[in-house]
Amino acid sequence: MWTRVELREADEETEQGVRRLLDENMSLGRTVQVARALWMMGRINIIRGQYHHAVESLRVAMTSIGDSDTSVRVGLDMVEAFLLDESYDEALRLARQLATTTAALDEREPNRRRALTAQVFAYLREAAHRHAWTADLVADLGRYIDRITRQRPIDFIPPMPLSAM
Repeated sequence: MWTRVELREADEETEQGVRRLLDENMSLGRTVQVARALWMMGRINIIRGQYHHAVESLRVAMTSIGDSDTSVRVGLDMVEAFLLDESYDEALRLARQLATTTAALDEREPNRRRALTAQVFAYLREAAHRHAWTADLVADLGRYIDRITRQRPIDFIPPMPLSAM
């Protein structure tokens, strides 16, 4: 199901599959898997343009996971939903919170991946201050974080230099 969502498939069959995963994992009390299914549902709602529903699902997923690399990634999807919904104040507030969270994670358990994630969020926060961020920029940064969490960390090369913003 995750692959289908990653491929931006938001048809009825994909939604039903995610709902089955959600129901099954809720009945078994699997908190992490429930959060992952809610994350997928949030992403489906973003694809469909149902940003309010996306934020609801993503908020529950992020809260249930706690402060972790995964909650930060879920939060980045929520920032994207806020931006697409033109809820800029909420997006900025969440971006600041996530920047603080990533810095704290890196301080508590430093590793190259966490340092790179903290750099991404510092960049995101700076872009927000310059009123130069877009949902596309947030999605690009999300893809970068996905890459560094799934494979060996690579240097952070911003989508555009801050000086060009």
